[in-house]
Amino acid sequence: MVRSFYHRLINTILLLAVIIIGVIFVAQNNHLESLALKAQQEGEQEEFKSQAATHGNPAAATLWADSIPGGLLVKDPEPWLPEGHTNGGTLKLLLSTDPKGFNYLIENSVDVSNIAAYNLVPLVARHKKEVTKYGPALAISMERSEDFLTYNYRIRPDVFWHQPALEQEEARDWLKTGASCRAVGQRTAEILKANQPELADVELPADRHWIQGRCRVTAHDIIFWIEMMMNTQVGGAASIRSYFQDLDMSQVKATGDFSFQVKFKSKKYKNDLVSKWFSTLPEFLYAFDEDGARFEDAGIGTRYSEHWYNPRGLGNGPYRFVKFSPGEALELEKDPWFPLGGNSFDKVLLKVVKETMQHPLMLIQSATAKSEAENQGTHITALSPQNFRQVMKKSDKNKLYHDGTIAHGFYDTYSYSYIGWNGDKPLFADKRVRRAMSHAVKADEILKNIRFDLGRRTTGPITPGLPHYDETLKPIPYDLEQAKGLLKEAGWRDTNGNGILDKVINGRRTEFEFTFNIVSRPVHQDTGEVVKESLKKIGIKCNLKPLEWANFQKELHTKKFDAVMLGWGTSPDVDFDQIWHSRQADVPKSSNFVSFRNAEADKIIEAMEFEFDMAKRYELSKQFHRIIYEEQPYTFLFQSKAAYFWTPQLQNATTVGKVRPYLNLRSWYLKQN
Repeated sequence: MVRSFYHRLINTILLLAVIIIGVIFVAQNNHLESLALKAQQEGEQEEFKSQAATHGNPAAATLWADSIPGGLLVKDPEPWLPEGHTNGGTLKLLLSTDPKGFNYLIENSVDVSNIAAYNLVPLVARHKKEVTKYGPALAISMERSEDFLTYNYRIRPDVFWHQPALEQEEARDWLKTGASCRAVGQRTAEILKANQPELADVELPADRHWIQGRCRVTAHDIIFWIEMMMNTQVGGAASIRSYFQDLDMSQVKATGDFSFQVKFKSKKYKNDLVSKWFSTLPEFLYAFDEDGARFEDAGIGTRYSEHWYNPRGLGNGPYRFVKFSPGEALELEKDPWFPLGGNSFDKVLLKVVKETMQHPLMLIQSATAKSEAENQGTHITALSPQNFRQVMKKSDKNKLYHDGTIAHGFYDTYSYSYIGWNGDKPLFADKRVRRAMSHAVKADEILKNIRFDLGRRTTGPITPGLPHYDETLKPIPYDLEQAKGLLKEAGWRDTNGNGILDKVINGRRTEFEFTFNIVSRPVHQDTGEVVKESLKKIGIKCNLKPLEWANFQKELHTKKFDAVMLGWGTSPDVDFDQIWHSRQADVPKSSNFVSFRNAEADKIIEAMEFEFDMAKRYELSKQFHRIIYEEQPYTFLFQSKAAYFWTPQLQNATTVGKVRPYLNLRSWYLKQN
């Protein structure tokens, strides 16, 4: 018994010794981690300071002690530019159309979106390689409550709005002297003091953000963006507004000049997604008329939509908007105050060259220029499929494309192209008709002979390769007999022998004749001709209607079309609400152009809103994919693969983005002579 007692005592002592050693080890380890974290924070703080100091930014002295990424944001380890890069020169790019305007909230064409990426700094930024991760940009901290309802942000105090792009004859002294910036400063000071008790006795001068002739970006500019985006008077924001319907506007507020908070009404996956989409809008400009008077609150959304500055852009990013001459060029210049880098060029010139057959020649002009001063070409551009095929033919004319002088590469895009059938038109109300139309499109032939295999067939509204995509669904084959059978089932016959199918609709005999809207570009026109000829063989008359992009958009948004050929740029984040939910079908200027309505599809969209389990989201996406495949509101065509070319002066051009803008000039620099 005594022996047993001693055995238990020895075991107890040994156990206590092990515990003590473990506690000491954990304490030492925690101490080492604490020291490492402190060193990391100090290093990142020094990096922030050095970034500001090297750019001569007048707000450098205001950098705050906790200016390291926090909360949900993780610093991107990939720099914009490699070590040893050179600065300077004018980068020359191409535009194939004139943008309608540069009010970035309401203009969302691909060209304008790309320009916005150079002219604006985003709130947060996707990592360059791991695009599902987000790092700091304007915001340096983003925190989320445990219930996924409330989000708090802190932003940098050293980002400034560029000087507005005014003509020499424009007076606008109220803008040049900072009167409107100070007016907004006074207004926001009053709001902060009224809503934030801790700031009630803090001095907040009206001119606190007017520094050396420029207005500073603040949290109030983000709140103004949210207010205009959510204002139903702003028709051009309808598409993005559809993503924020769950935003509780009563809980959207600036908590300081450089911090703000938003709250959603419920926990939804989409809300967590769009919490990263907030942007900035300069209140000191867009809240004022041409004479510097602030708009009345009751009509500010309408006045903003029609703003006098809309033909020009105003940003806060790496490059300032200088001037746009329609039909000629858009000029940007480097902002020396911008603290985040990725702006190696002194200027960026985007030439408008609508005749795309000239684009390969402009690459040759650049490659053979004796100096940059004489360079009238372009340093880099993607080429259309026709141009790609042309330059790949070996000839004396194309020598520079084959001897390594003009290099090229490829990138896959998050996108899909389609022909959309207007479901509100009687001709396309029946899914059997829409499926027949898909059988009548020579998609494989178009991909091979018109797009020259720059892409791959797709079957639904998801980029192939994503786990949301149902790979079991096969592209609908070209089969005119199948198409004829489906049309016959739907009641279409040639009753008068004129070669065109007809049917009694609403008491009237109606011939199957429709107008097909396409953009005035060779690829679209050639594709349209192939579709037209195929439909003619099954008794359908298709009238092609080529349009410039601005007019194409007008008919699209007003739904004054029978069928359209278009494409969607997508992303790794899959959400179907904006384009496919039935409630969007009747919203003016919404993305549900084809008026698709389906109760079962709506249920899936709504279920995905509350589903955070990715495996379950993938399965719901595939169910949705199968419904769209059955209904055929679009004839789905291709995921695009782009071919791009660059000249010897441009360095680091092999670095392309994994998401838009794919050709991102922030990673490039020019070889200096």
